[in-house]
Amino acid sequence: MRYHQIMLCEMLELSSAIEEQAAERLTQNIDWGGGGGETVMSMMGYDPNDEENEELDTESPEFQAELMEWARDRVNNAYYNIEYHFRGDIIHVYRMITAPPDWKPDPNRHPGDYWAWGEDCAEAHWGSFGNGHVKWMMEADVHTSQIDWVQTLAVNGTPDSEDECEITLFHGSPVTLSNYKRVK
Repeated sequence: MRYHQIMLCEMLELSSAIEEQAAERLTQNIDWGGGGGETVMSMMGYDPNDEENEELDTESPEFQAELMEWARDRVNNAYYNIEYHFRGDIIHVYRMITAPPDWKPDPNRHPGDYWAWGEDCAEAHWGSFGNGHVKWMMEADVHTSQIDWVQTLAVNGTPDSEDECEITLFHGSPVTLSNYKRVK
């Protein structure tokens, strides 16, 4: 297993630049005004209900450095969760959509940029559930070079990412379906 991890890391070249960009995007996507900020503060070891933390300067260089370290750890954990699913430089991905019951994939239409590495994680988030549409599961194999690693790692590093399993492809990256089936 360790050999597999080293090879994938070398193929992806999880450079400090990718790690830094993903960590930065992760911190930018935190909803500090909502529950996300409290969750992050708690994960960083701060009690959001502690009165001392009300005076915490979250804009200070010290806090920002601590936040970036937290984000880098989350990004690295996300990377190691994802790389387990690779076979060489290929990962099998799933995408659920809604479409008419007699739907067939159109080879001239791109199947989408947002996929999941686990079939159970694929959901039709923005699907149309009216007009008799039903769920369809698509499957494909994608190469590491097709994956937007900054976005993928940032999304999978969020505090609520345990159920996410998202693989974001570069927009318009060629995808050939290996299978599609109607989901009951």
